[in-house]
Amino acid sequence: MTGPASRSRREALGVGFVVMAAFGFATSAVLAPLVFRSGGNQFAILVLRSVIAVGAASLFLAARAEPIMLPRTERNGCFLIGLIAAIQSFAYFTSFQFIPVSLATLIVFLYPLLVALIRRATHQEALGPLQFAALGTAFFGLALALDITGAGLDWRGVILAFIDALGSAAIALLGARVLGRAGTMQLTVHASVVSGVVLFLGAEIAGFGLHLPGGVTGWLALGAAPFLYLVGILGFFKGIQTIGPTRTTMVSNIEPVVILILAAFLLGEELSGQQLLGAAFVIGAVITTQIARARAARGR
Repeated sequence: MTGPASRSRREALGVGFVVMAAFGFATSAVLAPLVFRSGGNQFAILVLRSVIAVGAASLFLAARAEPIMLPRTERNGCFLIGLIAAIQSFAYFTSFQFIPVSLATLIVFLYPLLVALIRRATHQEALGPLQFAALGTAFFGLALALDITGAGLDWRGVILAFIDALGSAAIALLGARVLGRAGTMQLTVHASVVSGVVLFLGAEIAGFGLHLPGGVTGWLALGAAPFLYLVGILGFFKGIQTIGPTRTTMVSNIEPVVILILAAFLLGEELSGQQLLGAAFVIGAVITTQIARARAARGR
């Protein structure tokens, strides 16, 4: 029997998983420029992170004597998630050739709203005025924090970034279905195998290849980024499993804010007052929704 206190602890744990995921994804993203500056390319990072995800998750399952294989339906769902992840990763990195990174990131983070709307249509999830206001506030805050301007707008980059947004929404929604009968480690193994193979073949067929960095800094960044990304994957899917896809993606709005802060510390990038104000909007919107959710749960 689960009471309000137990539900509250479970929800707090779920939010904690998503915050952990945001820090993992953000740190991995901030380390990527260090790899690029040392001569590496995005495909080296993307393929390596898939290999490490498969290896680490497989070792974990073996140590716990848990099966790696899944029933056919769940296995196919994981494979589809891996394929989508490969496409969205390529689209996101390629969008940087046409539009600023900040604009691409803002477009990608339309996906929490897409998830909320789709879940409202398919699962009749409540989506009241407060949630709409919070999503809108978070998006406005991201626009300020990422210092968006109209310069450099190219429809090709916008489309590629929106493909990533659609992919992120699809992964969150598919993950919610697959995790009904699969564990996060099993999902990670199956999805990462497909993602890694697709990215490797794509890089070779397109002639990009895998370019490794030269220098200690580049290699350290290349080695650390995949493990941090793995933390992000596991935290994200564990969040979906614990608090559902809508709340998970809402809390995920803090990821770009974390990227800005880490970039200031690790890459020496400066933060303006506008960006700090935007970060405050995002964090405030996320905290407000969590408080409202907690109060609603206590009232049941």
